[in-house]
Amino acid sequence: MSEPSPSHPSRAEGWEPAAITAALAITAALAIGYWAGRGLGAADTEAMESPLMMAVARQLTASPRELYGPYSGTNPLVLIHAPLYYRVAGLLAWPIWKAGLHPVEAARLAGRLVSAVGLLATLAAAYRLGRIGGRSRRSGWWSVLLLAASPMLAGFPFAVRPDLLGVALQTWGVVLTLESIGEDRRRLVAASILFGLAVCVKQHLVVAWGVGLLVTLTGRCGTGALARLALPGIATALVIYGMEWVVTSGRIWDAAFMAASRIGHLHPGGLDMVIILFLMIVDRSAGAWAMIAVGVLGVAASGPGIRRSVATFGTSVYSMGLFVGTAAHFYYTGPRSGAALFLAITIVVTLTLVTCVLLRNYSWSDVVLAVCLGAELAMAAILSHNSAGAWVNYGIPASVFASVLGARAVVSAIERGTPRLVQRAMVVASAVVVFADLTVVREATWETDRLRSLTTSLYENGPVARSSMFFTDRPGLNRLNGRLELVYDDWLYPVFEVEGLAEPRARWLPRVIATDPVRAVINPTPNPVIPGTSIDLRRFRYRPGPSLDPYFYMWVR
Repeated sequence: MSEPSPSHPSRAEGWEPAAITAALAITAALAIGYWAGRGLGAADTEAMESPLMMAVARQLTASPRELYGPYSGTNPLVLIHAPLYYRVAGLLAWPIWKAGLHPVEAARLAGRLVSAVGLLATLAAAYRLGRIGGRSRRSGWWSVLLLAASPMLAGFPFAVRPDLLGVALQTWGVVLTLESIGEDRRRLVAASILFGLAVCVKQHLVVAWGVGLLVTLTGRCGTGALARLALPGIATALVIYGMEWVVTSGRIWDAAFMAASRIGHLHPGGLDMVIILFLMIVDRSAGAWAMIAVGVLGVAASGPGIRRSVATFGTSVYSMGLFVGTAAHFYYTGPRSGAALFLAITIVVTLTLVTCVLLRNYSWSDVVLAVCLGAELAMAAILSHNSAGAWVNYGIPASVFASVLGARAVVSAIERGTPRLVQRAMVVASAVVVFADLTVVREATWETDRLRSLTTSLYENGPVARSSMFFTDRPGLNRLNGRLELVYDDWLYPVFEVEGLAEPRARWLPRVIATDPVRAVINPTPNPVIPGTSIDLRRFRYRPGPSLDPYFYMWVR
């Protein structure tokens, strides 16, 4: 497989590429700056971060053997993720803890630092993917900026979560695999190990590895290359999971595989979940899809004859349409504007694929990246269909490939001398990235401010001290209020209960809420029963207290 030689930049370049760079750079700075600022705070950056933070901290104060249980009232920190991220974060937290910080603070700093390093590694891999096949440095840097500006990342790079570490390992595996085809195949061993490590961070990160194996097989690289890409990674994963099996007395199998596979029984997914997830992925990746579309059409517009005129017109219409759609979604955020944007992007992407097939405006590396993108979206669809636990973070791997493809397409069009009118349409498309990011930042800011206002009102006007409150569905607030023994994932714990892998809360939670220091229980609904249990607060002499609709309903004793 050989790449076509890259085109030389057109001498007719004007201000448009600089404008695109500025738009992407400003948006990337806004996104990274906003979420990094939140990551420096004590509050949860992402939902259910506190239980994961506590899982890292428990390795310092209890034993690394208890990461996967046994789960009970003394260890309610149920976990279904693979182990590698938590072990790395725990090792990094150990010297911070020994330096004098509280174990939870050490875990928060270490876990978020590992995620931030994962972001930097992913951006570095995006740069390399952008330049695969001899593409220019601009292609690499625009890939970095487009990914850094992607609202898909949101707060995950600054949260105690394994997502970015796993994506970084997988993306570097793709880089080394593509660079090895037709060149130094010894890199396939390193790529295989990285793929194996990624599976030890997030169990479902096997898609890109599978695509790499398929490329190696169809590229007629021989059984030796196939073995290099498959066997070291399999051995790496087996060794790490085997060590965890020994350390945790086999409990990793029950938690990370058995319980994880049974989530759909208690929290089923279905077609509705697939649609919701894809609406969120497409809306948050609108900028990348817009760049892919205008880039492909821009390449077509660099050709001769009527094709040039049609592609130029199409690029102008598509870019303006997506600009108007994302701007409307920003100003009138709601299900209708989101659905309209989803429909518009779907139409544009479909036409873009048709254009690619008809005009063959692609290279073999673009095809591989597109297959990775499609395969990751398919995996997200399968996971969300099986379980309601699949959420927008499952679209992060796809956003990496979409960002790289978008940058490569636009740069390729510019360097082939696409008309200036098309380049200006590309500037408009880069504004789609800006609006998509501003939409997510505004929503996150609104939600954070509203939650802060409500909790402040509850603490100031409540009949008990905040340290005596137990939030049944907000573990982050329990952590901030000093109720560390009540930090657990209330959505996931019932799965372990049903499977007999955790002590039922009906055995240990009544003892907690019936004795000091807990004097108030805050439910997400007016129902006196703690969600997911049969524990009726009225049995323990709790009575209705001050409530703040629609988040907090207090019961006081």
